[in-house]
Amino acid sequence: AFFRRLGRAFGIVAASALVLAFAGGATLLRDRVWSGMIAAAAAVAVSLVVATGVGVGQARAMTRARRAALDRPGDAELARQIDRGARRAVALRGLIGALTVALVTLGIVLAHG
Repeated sequence: AFFRRLGRAFGIVAASALVLAFAGGATLLRDRVWSGMIAAAAAVAVSLVVATGVGVGQARAMTRARRAALDRPGDAELARQIDRGARRAVALRGLIGALTVALVTLGIVLAHG
């Protein structure tokens, strides 16, 4: 129960921080002419939001699967499903990290360009 509450609170804080960061970036760019670099930053930002949303859904699905595995310890198919899900989670977290680095890099380039 503690970690569920912590996760929900973190989700609210993290989503708020992301919205504020995007609003700040949009404010800084509002007087600039639309360019390929700004379009790329916008595309990366949208991709980051989508990947994060998918990550939240995937994490919830993994929690349900792991709870089910506690009730069915001998279920080989469920164990394979959890293993596949864990590998996908690693890939998804890597993608979220890469998108974050790309967005920060684009922001730096836009700030100095």
